Amino acid sequence: MGFPPRDIDDMTLWEFAVCYEGYRKAHASEEEAPPAMNDDVAADLGIEGF
Repeated sequence: MGFPPRDIDDMTLWEFAVCYEGYRKAHASEEEAPPAMNDDVAADLGIEGF
């Protein structure tokens, strides 16, 4: 998160948790993971060796 160790030592657990949550939200990807591909779909696409 970019804080030097001294700043983290001076934070309360609540302050650190809020900083962590903000950092996580700011750096989270908005893309969702694609759905899993089953064997039938892979075969229809010509993917072999599964």
